[in-house]
Amino acid sequence: MKVFEISGIMVGVDTYTPAEKQLKRNDCERMAVLRVLCHLTGLNITDICHNADGSPFLKDMPLNISISHCRTHVAVAVSSLQNNFGLDIENFRIQLYKVKDKFLSKNGQSVWNTDNLMLLRAWTIMEATYKAVRIKGIDICNDIVMVPDNDNKMFENNIETLCGTSHVNGCIHNLSFNSMAITPETVVSIVFKS
Repeated sequence: MKVFEISGIMVGVDTYTPAEKQLKRNDCERMAVLRVLCHLTGLNITDICHNADGSPFLKDMPLNISISHCRTHVAVAVSSLQNNFGLDIENFRIQLYKVKDKFLSKNGQSVWNTDNLMLLRAWTIMEATYKAVRIKGIDICNDIVMVPDNDNKMFENNIETLCGTSHVNGCIHNLSFNSMAITPETVVSIVFKS
């Protein structure tokens, strides 16, 4: 399990265990999320609730959480300090090239459509931004603007991290992001209030 802290947010990322892989997909993902959540908090958490907008929360606990899972990994973010954050993890799929017009403006494509990894970063940052701001009806292609700081790439424990800022047009959400290549085909991004 990879565990790291960003601006008061603890993030845990792990692959599914062999036992979890034997379960149906929803059960597998749920068990993996609970396992990572328990590891991050040190608490025996057995249930996750959801708000009307679909965002997860822990009943009667002063912790904010964001959850994501993909074909190979699960990711969980937890904080008692930050409440405006979102997390997304995804494996690269060639379909991202087919749908890039739906989540990247023309200007965004010139920045993010340079290779598979950058396109995957754009997708996960956009998803995490959407989770962080929780604004219904947002036009993800035109309203979410993501600006990478290519001079601020870091490598730590063989994980490349790209930092930058993300904001939503017409709103006063100033957000920062960290996007990490967990494997050459898997990226996890977290977006949080600056």
